[in-house]
Amino acid sequence: MESQPISFARKFSLWFFRSPGNPYVSLSVSVDFSVPGAYLERINALDGPRVSLQHLVTAAIGRVYAEFPVANATASGGRIHRHPHVGAGTPVNLL
Repeated sequence: MESQPISFARKFSLWFFRSPGNPYVSLSVSVDFSVPGAYLERINALDGPRVSLQHLVTAAIGRVYAEFPVANATASGGRIHRHPHVGAGTPVNLL
């Protein structure tokens, strides 16, 4: 893994969003899914495999990682570690 120093903006984010006693940064986000929901209804009305919200979110994450590989980096020990490859996985109902 390639390691780089953490920028001021990242240090501030780590300080601002970190919970006391927790070494990880956590963030809660609220998203309006009315437009993607309508899109999924139109897609699923067509013949073919059904598409779920989980498929849509996984595809969006995969595209972000493909376009911006730095988004898959990990900040630990005061350094940024970039991973050599990107992957996105989601649970699958095997039934």
